[in-house]
Amino acid sequence: MFLAAKSFFFFLVFFFSLIKTTSSTFITHVHMSSTAQQSSSSLLTEEEKNELVELLISSARCGDAEDVHTILRETSTTSGKYFHEFSSPESSSSMIFRFVNSTDEHGRTALFFACANGHLDVVKILVNEFNADIEKTTKTDESTALHWACLNGHSEVVKLLLEKGGKNIAFKVNKNNRTPMDEAMHNDRQECVKVIMDLTDDGTEEVGDDIEEEGEEEEEGIGADDGAKDMEME
Repeated sequence: MFLAAKSFFFFLVFFFSLIKTTSSTFITHVHMSSTAQQSSSSLLTEEEKNELVELLISSARCGDAEDVHTILRETSTTSGKYFHEFSSPESSSSMIFRFVNSTDEHGRTALFFACANGHLDVVKILVNEFNADIEKTTKTDESTALHWACLNGHSEVVKLLLEKGGKNIAFKVNKNNRTPMDEAMHNDRQECVKVIMDLTDDGTEEVGDDIEEEGEEEEEGIGADDGAKDMEME
């Protein structure tokens, strides 16, 4: 009788232990499946990514530094979750670099619009904190953000771009054979001209000669089609 009771007791211990193990495995499996489904559903669609890029560009154009910083900060902390498949080898820093340099259909990034409208605080965020590409050019005429800043006379932005990007970008030629210095001089942006002359060591006389030769071609600079002119926000 005692042996029978003892055997039955061990059977119950084994049975409940088996149930506990099976239950634990099942719960873990369900949790993992749920997590995977949640993570998968968190990945943005192409349409949602495009909307986020449009929001970044729009905020930069309007000079909303807080929104620009929030968008980029949130993206930098959740980039692995929202911007690529989990098996992608791309690093978080390279994804953020790719995102901050995302363009519209004309090849214009958020930096172009911030520079064109003279939003220095936004330019600082894009360039200093998120490494926006200063040398990127538009699809239409291969102008840089510095071309746009010079065209509209934003000398503080010009100074920042030159300090970060180096003096050579002041003499980068677009498809209209114009440098940022050309844009500044042809549009009588004397403060921008002074900044460029102060921060560069060569090319000043050559630029003057080029402008004298181009004299009659002033209208061929950056045009409205590229979006740099008439962009000032009230």
